[in-house]
Amino acid sequence: MTRQGFTDAGLALRLRASPSSYLVAWLGLPGWAFVILLLLLVPLLTPVYWGEEFGWTGYLRMRLFPGRPLRATLATGLVWAVWHYPLAFVGYIRFDVVPLGLLIWTCSFLAQQVLLSWLRIRSGSIWPTSLAHAGNNMVLALLTGDVLTAGRLDDTTHALVMAIPTAVVAAWIVATGRLATPHGPARRR
Repeated sequence: MTRQGFTDAGLALRLRASPSSYLVAWLGLPGWAFVILLLLLVPLLTPVYWGEEFGWTGYLRMRLFPGRPLRATLATGLVWAVWHYPLAFVGYIRFDVVPLGLLIWTCSFLAQQVLLSWLRIRSGSIWPTSLAHAGNNMVLALLTGDVLTAGRLDDTTHALVMAIPTAVVAAWIVATGRLATPHGPARRR
């Protein structure tokens, strides 16, 4: 040992100086704190999803059927879904009945693409779509799959649980003509 000793090593309990630290350490993070951490993680991960959104929503959708936003959106959603099919065969997602799972997943991708296209049309930017993609993957999927259902759902049911509310919102966007509204690029202020 050296003459420096251990006086600055933090070996004292110091219960009176910081009792809240012990309480947090003893109880762990509450469930709501996990949700907050996920929400804080979404903006940090937005650039990760930028590549997909640039390719699908920012580039492909704009060129597939010019002037036909609904047709272009559905075609892009279909391509996007098929692009993800290999994930069902490498363990990323495990459908009990693969054809049924892929059908539900395809419907989910189509509905998500409507939402993402609407965000792209409305904002004139792919950054809101990237943020939404990150939020879907990092928060919504984890909350519905692990936190809210304690992991009791199989992947097919989980995909269905996520697809239904997304499809309802997508149907509203299409039915109200919001997808076809030509907003153009967002104006700078």
